[in-house]
Amino acid sequence: AASAATTFDYAVYLAGSKAGEMQISVDRDGPRYWIEGVMRSVGVLNLLTAWRGRFQGEGELKDGAPVLTRYEFREKDRKNVRQVTISDGVLTQVKNGRTRVPRPAPTGADLLSTFLLPGGCLARTALHLGKGTYELDLESVADDVLERNSRSTYHGAALQCRYQMRDDDATSRATVWVAEVNGHSVPVRIEVDGSARGGLYLL
Repeated sequence: AASAATTFDYAVYLAGSKAGEMQISVDRDGPRYWIEGVMRSVGVLNLLTAWRGRFQGEGELKDGAPVLTRYEFREKDRKNVRQVTISDGVLTQVKNGRTRVPRPAPTGADLLSTFLLPGGCLARTALHLGKGTYELDLESVADDVLERNSRSTYHGAALQCRYQMRDDDATSRATVWVAEVNGHSVPVRIEVDGSARGGLYLL
């Protein structure tokens, strides 16, 4: 799958400053999909944390939504090395070589799989990062046209999806713009509570 994958590069912004870079490769064969990528901190955040991450996942698109079958995420910083694995509905965590008690994997879509949105917005769903889970409610859908800016080179038609996002402690709002790029329907911009707080931008 990797040999035929399409690669996308993203920049991550926090509090108005570039804080990270991410490269994602996606591939599909009918309803089956594969996705993998790497992330790293940059700028001031990198000086503080030297954070690096690598992820892989595969699954199947069912009724317009991605359903994960396998997931692996590894991350490290100056102090810790962590790995999260999901397989056969079981989540396993390893931190600094110590394995925690396995538990049932979260339900809903994983953040990684949403980079293969099948031409639209996700309806009400749970979204997880392997461990923590967020509840998303779709508030509105609209056609939009994006202009090129200093954060993203993408310009053109996009579908704008506005969500209310909740976790255990707070409620926020996220806006996702989805567009067809190189034969894949992918997010071209993601902003949480507006661009000043944080966002992900296709380069």
